[in-house]
Amino acid sequence: METVTKTLMTLETVNLTGWYRTLRTERKDVLNVFPAKVLWKLRKNMDEIVKVSTRFTELREELNNDLKAKYFENDEKSILTTEKINGEDKEVRKVKDEYMDAFSADCNEVEQKLQEILREPNEVELSLFDVGELVETIDDNVGLTMDDLDMLSVFDMG
Repeated sequence: METVTKTLMTLETVNLTGWYRTLRTERKDVLNVFPAKVLWKLRKNMDEIVKVSTRFTELREELNNDLKAKYFENDEKSILTTEKINGEDKEVRKVKDEYMDAFSADCNEVEQKLQEILREPNEVELSLFDVGELVETIDDNVGLTMDDLDMLSVFDMG
């Protein structure tokens, strides 16, 4: 299987991963009409793309866990309080007022770091296929959307 190296931003890999998961779980009817050759290439391509998006997801989780550990895992910087949520009293932890500025600054720093990572380029090996030819072979009633075409265009030979 011939492959090419393409550069995708991390954000693109995250979007493609979300799209593909939705296709695999909620819209299988669309995938079921793709030729086997296209399905195989799409799956292999997504395996490569998911590796990149997973690294981002893991980093985001790590950064968020660091924030939780710093501000919410003890009574030094947060307090346990009760709030009504959906009509029920729930115990929640809130950052103490005297730490709110530092907490906001740390949240902004994490967000900025994540935004930078989302813009980073990543090289992935992809097996391309002719999306135009694929579209020609699929019945119009399948429910292929413009979003699907946008996502599939990443893998287009043309």
